[in-house]
Amino acid sequence: MTVDLPLCPEDVNQVLQEIIAREKFQNPTVVFSQGSKIGQGFLGVDTAVEITEGNRKLELFVKTAPKHEKFRELMHIRLAYCNEFRFYNTIYAEMDKFHQEKTGRPMNIAAKYCGGSDEEMKEIIVMENVKVEGFSAKNLREPLDKDHIVIMMKTYAKLHGTSFAFKDQRKEVFEDVTKDIFKFLYTITKCNFEMFNLQSHLKNLEKFLGSSKLYRVLKTAIPLTVLSFMVIAMEIILCCAVIHGDCNGNNFMFRNKDGDLDLRLIDFQASSLYNVQLNIVETMDNPMSEEEQERFLNDYWDREEFARRMGILFQHLIDNDFI
Repeated sequence: MTVDLPLCPEDVNQVLQEIIAREKFQNPTVVFSQGSKIGQGFLGVDTAVEITEGNRKLELFVKTAPKHEKFRELMHIRLAYCNEFRFYNTIYAEMDKFHQEKTGRPMNIAAKYCGGSDEEMKEIIVMENVKVEGFSAKNLREPLDKDHIVIMMKTYAKLHGTSFAFKDQRKEVFEDVTKDIFKFLYTITKCNFEMFNLQSHLKNLEKFLGSSKLYRVLKTAIPLTVLSFMVIAMEIILCCAVIHGDCNGNNFMFRNKDGDLDLRLIDFQASSLYNVQLNIVETMDNPMSEEEQERFLNDYWDREEFARRMGILFQHLIDNDFI
């Protein structure tokens, strides 16, 4: 295989060679192309890779961390990539195994993880390329319709329900695979408050806390760093589960195949142990009408039967009135 810079620097080549050897390709043809449009994947270089030999074909999507030191420091690049690497390589792998034990089926909510590296300055994540399977993001200029909202809620309910059950029934394993996630949660929360509009976060708090004393204190008296710690404390104390993280519309990949709508979640760099109530609220920032928001929540709660099969009623853990 030839190295095609800049889409295939040496560190990417090394990871791909490991995948090629594991998949038992002998002398494949490898083609590289741009993996995402401008404006997407801004935390690195996205590359689509097609590996073919005879009638065999492997379609991959490679995420490579940027090398610029100042940018890496500013955007917490290493932390984000290591967090996503851990999610695919460890957390999702264990949750999927647990889900299959309970249901006899894989979770099928994220792209298949194929390989990667968490070596410093060589952070790489390789997944199946769901785009070639017909998955694509919705036009963010258009409101989500009923069918897309239903599949989003079913997918999130499956992720959260599996996480709650896993935490409840495999406590030691759950604690082990998520033990490093709190460092990321603190850093990314603090980064969000510092880099983005603090007022928007406070408005979200006001929506749920109204004119309560807690909100007035948060808004007027608490320094930014203390506020960050309090947000984290709220998330840890309340119903936390492993969540998607970045609920931006670009990270929902839909496919309509013969009238059967399916969804894959992508970009787990911000995945964390998080209050699922706030995660749901953040998801509702995607364009939808009030009527569709109501349907959005109803479809989430309709997954009670799935939760029961997993061995836990997560409605007992979540306050619907809060949402």
